[in-house]
Amino acid sequence: RAERSWPQEVRPGAVFGPPHDQHQIGEEIGVGAAARVFACRRLKSGEELAVKVVNLQRLRLLGDLDAHVARIDREVEILRQLRHERIVNLKGFHRTE
Repeated sequence: RAERSWPQEVRPGAVFGPPHDQHQIGEEIGVGAAARVFACRRLKSGEELAVKVVNLQRLRLLGDLDAHVARIDREVEILRQLRHERIVNLKGFHRTE
């Protein structure tokens, strides 16, 4: 199963984020070669959001990890600057090992 190649903590019901701003992962709403997108909810406010989880191990298998990471960094910088009603707004970015 493909699920086994994803970290165990990335599953519906899991909680992530700093202690003062926890989020709970909901259902999967999208999947790609090295990333999955889940609905999520900010626990302190109930705000409905989405979280994109990128699997760096899978990116390594695709080759040229540095180029893939640079592309993700560019995507984050572009999303930080964009504000449009029809484009998703970036609320935050967090990188783990």
